[in-house]
Amino acid sequence: MIIDNAGTYTLRYTATDDCGKTTTVDRELVVQETLRIVPWSTGTDEEIVKMVQAADRGEINLSDYWQVGDERVVRLSAMEAMSPLTDAHEAQDVTLVLMNAGGKTLNTPTESGRTSCSFIVGQKDSLNTSGRINSDNTNNGGWESCPRRTWCNSVYYNAIPSTLRPIFKQVQNATANGGTNASATIQSVDYFALPAEREVHGQNYKSNSTYESSGLLSQFNWYRTGANKIKKRNGTNSFWWLRSPCSTTIGDFCYITGEGQSGNGYTAYAYGISPFGAI
Repeated sequence: MIIDNAGTYTLRYTATDDCGKTTTVDRELVVQETLRIVPWSTGTDEEIVKMVQAADRGEINLSDYWQVGDERVVRLSAMEAMSPLTDAHEAQDVTLVLMNAGGKTLNTPTESGRTSCSFIVGQKDSLNTSGRINSDNTNNGGWESCPRRTWCNSVYYNAIPSTLRPIFKQVQNATANGGTNASATIQSVDYFALPAEREVHGQNYKSNSTYESSGLLSQFNWYRTGANKIKKRNGTNSFWWLRSPCSTTIGDFCYITGEGQSGNGYTAYAYGISPFGAI
């Protein structure tokens, strides 16, 4: 007998003794599935999911096989506009990059009890269509309260291929309150978010240094290379939004310029959108 698939099987043995008495005995056989180790770039969605699940059970360490900078092209489904945001996005291919090993606290520990993500995964470039943070030209409430956060955790989350979506986990993201109480720190829980200024630059230029230098945030390893801070939209260097409220005005959020520098602008301006998640 040859068994090719993992699972639990019942094997039945029948024997007849010298007196002609027949005895039947059932035995349970558990066949374990062999884990296939594949690169982040070329493994099938199903193979990637199985590797992440094995890591969550504590059977492997993903950083033994994958590393920061590994890229994977995925197809996002079309995204309809979400009120009060007006940007809709066509179905498109995006490159997802492993940006950091660890670095985010999981909202729920894995099966093995691990409380930190295996990797932070972000878009190499921006979506083809630009978008706003909100329509009110205010940063009051910071990332926690802005419509773009809702969009990241609903519209964008659902645009990820359903075969790959199970690997992404909710993580804690430090945010500033913005507005007149900009020094207050809020922990948001997200499947996907926009990076904070400190996660891109490793320091503060336009955002509030109190919450971003408090040890809650650190630079993604991927962004330690200056060229990686420059994101293209439709092949052209473009501005792209961050989740950090500007510390000097209640109307602005921070962004990264087409040259990879920090800036800030009204939230109703349309710039590039480049979310990250964690596995």
